[in-house]
Amino acid sequence: MNKKHTLDRKKILFSDGHQGRYLDAEDLAQLACISIKHAYRLIADPSKITPTIHRLVTIQLLGSVPGWPPGWRIVDGMLYGPNGRGVSLSDVDNLQLQRQLLNHAQRDAERLSNEVFKLRKRAAVPRELRVYINDDPEPRRVIDIQRKRRTA
Repeated sequence: MNKKHTLDRKKILFSDGHQGRYLDAEDLAQLACISIKHAYRLIADPSKITPTIHRLVTIQLLGSVPGWPPGWRIVDGMLYGPNGRGVSLSDVDNLQLQRQLLNHAQRDAERLSNEVFKLRKRAAVPRELRVYINDDPEPRRVIDIQRKRRTA
């Protein structure tokens, strides 16, 4: 096949709003799993392309993610954004793990902060331990336990 014949072939444009590619009948037939005769009919009248075929070809050809904004695509297992940067599944897993660890650390820090606050509050209030003895009909006698410590 010569170059002029290849360039003169009828083609159809498939686009996701961010990027696009032209397909001839053979490529369209292969990607959409349809006959070449049907592919020629679709190229002649693009309004006959069903949404299912359009979505299938767009996903396979451009790697676009259905339902997402234009520019998001999946190529070779990597998710690419409109800015061209890609992330792999392991990057997403690592990010999720980091967020979980950060949430646990924040909860632990909050719990420990509350404990420290309670302990400081308890330590700031001096408590004297006193024992009241009411054996006698006499007035009460008070024994201060803090002052009476044994020395060994």
